[in-house]
Amino acid sequence: MSAVGLTHSPNTNSPLPNCVSGSNVRSNYAWKSSLFPHGLMRFSLVHPSRRRVALAEQAIAEWTGKCSGRHEVEYVLSIDIDDDVAEYRRVAESRGVQLVVGANRSMVEAVNRAARVATGDVLVVVSDDFGCPDQWDAHLALVLGERRDAAVLVHDGIDGRILTLPILGRVLYHQLGYVYHPGYFSMFCDDDLAHQTRQMGKLIDARHLVFPHRHWSVGGAPFDSTYAREGSAAAYWSGWRLFEKRRAADFGSRPRSFAIAAAQLRVDMWYWTRLCGSRVKGVLRRLRAPRSG
Repeated sequence: MSAVGLTHSPNTNSPLPNCVSGSNVRSNYAWKSSLFPHGLMRFSLVHPSRRRVALAEQAIAEWTGKCSGRHEVEYVLSIDIDDDVAEYRRVAESRGVQLVVGANRSMVEAVNRAARVATGDVLVVVSDDFGCPDQWDAHLALVLGERRDAAVLVHDGIDGRILTLPILGRVLYHQLGYVYHPGYFSMFCDDDLAHQTRQMGKLIDARHLVFPHRHWSVGGAPFDSTYAREGSAAAYWSGWRLFEKRRAADFGSRPRSFAIAAAQLRVDMWYWTRLCGSRVKGVLRRLRAPRSG
């Protein structure tokens, strides 16, 4: 059996600490809020990870350990097929979480793959380097209330400007069709989500809640191959190009027009000019480099 798209169901004898463990329903959102007492919410923690088994386990322990216990929490860990699947499976089994393995092109694909498996009516995208406050689920439930058609903007302790920690209601997720727009590799996907949901009038400002982003750039974690991959120049400029083209079209809310096409063409011209310029500079640097021997 191919490992692509393989899911691992947690051992039901190992419930998430402090949390009401979910049943990991396989049907398309078979869970109904009416089946649970008033006020109980089901959260799906969607966690993409790559080459960070130890950090992933620490994140799982923190997020599951800081639940209030008043809401149901499902945890979906999403990894790449070329990663250390055996070690991640060990973590998933020991922590009682669901493992999804796929041939992901990017972090964005890993997130969206896990989101398709998730069954909660609120999706929270967890990263290896993201922490959470005590009783995070109770705080989010209070902010969202009955709304499932909105995204929540919390503060990441660094900028607090974009959705570096996406929190989406199930209705909004279905409206968008994804958590992150699938055209992105990594960079600018959170800018896109923040701008689009704000434009839709679906973004709740909850920046009084701090979910610390322990990014390498602020000394929160050592720089590693995953940071290098997700923050590469290629990822940055391809993300910038898609973001600017989507912003020119108001993220798909306006019909195509000559003005939009012209604005998007200018973005393409800038992108290709810069790309060609970078390649020419690279060739010149190699030509000027002293030759050995």
